[in-house]
Amino acid sequence: MHYLRLLCIHRTDVRPGRSGDGRANGSIFGIYVIALAFGLLILVQLWPAWKWYWLLTDGREGTAIVTEEHSRGVVSYKYAVGPAEYGGRCSRISKGENHRNARVGDRSPVYYSASRPGLSDLKKPGIVPDNLPFLTFICLLESGVVMTAVARRRRRHG
Repeated sequence: MHYLRLLCIHRTDVRPGRSGDGRANGSIFGIYVIALAFGLLILVQLWPAWKWYWLLTDGREGTAIVTEEHSRGVVSYKYAVGPAEYGGRCSRISKGENHRNARVGDRSPVYYSASRPGLSDLKKPGIVPDNLPFLTFICLLESGVVMTAVARRRRRHG
């Protein structure tokens, strides 16, 4: 009888996330992995937003020559700014753009940054970056994951 009483006290004393319960460490580790994955997604999505910013800030229009066609509607192109020659890749899936039907050897308008001429795109930059909705969604998910991790850590230590 005394043994059962100790067992019941011990069982009511153990809560998830406390002393030696391996599930809590695994779940918090999983949350950190998810947070890291979303963080990497945000970093990957910041490149197009950064490029968009510079094309909008000091963008110039030039002429590019399509040099290669790739799968999934992507084309490579080259263009010259002064004596230097630059190149880039662009998807031609967007609607209403001049480069949409461009083939190898065709000329197409290119938009490049005057201060960073290596940043370019065949699509004219709009007021809002193309990836803004996705970037906003991923940032919201990331903040939710971070808040969950902080709340679990507080419960575990507090």
